[in-house]
Amino acid sequence: MDLILKNILESEKIDSEEIDLLLNSLKVLEKYINIDGEKDVHLEKVREYIEIYPENIFSIDEMADSAFSSKYNFIRRFKERTGLTPHQFQIQNRIRKAQKLLEKLSITTEVALTTGFYDQSHFIRNFKKIVKMTPLEYQSSIKRINLFKEELE
Repeated sequence: MDLILKNILESEKIDSEEIDLLLNSLKVLEKYINIDGEKDVHLEKVREYIEIYPENIFSIDEMADSAFSSKYNFIRRFKERTGLTPHQFQIQNRIRKAQKLLEKLSITTEVALTTGFYDQSHFIRNFKKIVKMTPLEYQSSIKRINLFKEELE
C-alpha cells in the first residue's frame, strides 16, 4: 500500500516530505480503524470495561462514542465480536458478578442493587433467564455443593 500511495503522490508532483508526512499519518490512523477483521482497539476497551464494571449504567450512545463509532455500527460490530448485543453482554456480566456476590451475601436486594439492577424483580427475572434458577435456588445449590466438598475432605 505504501508503494502504491508513493507512486500516486509522486505523479502529482508532491515533494517527498509531504509524502512521508501523509504515510506517517496513515500509519497512525490505521491503529484506530478496523481493517479486514483486525482487532478493534476501542471496541475491545468498551467490552473490557463492561466486563470489569458491569454494574455501571451507560447508554448505547456513550458506548458508541467511546468506540468512535455510530450507534448502529457499534451495535453491529459488538455483536459480531461477542455474539451478544451490548445490552445483553452487560446483563450477562452483571449476572456473573451477582453469582459471585450471592456466594458471600444472603440479601438478594443488596446484590441486585450492587450489580446495577433497578430493583429485585428486575434482577430475579434476568438472573432466572440466564442461570435457569432463581437467586435463592442458586444460593441453596452453592451451599449444598460446599457441604458436599466439606464432607469429602
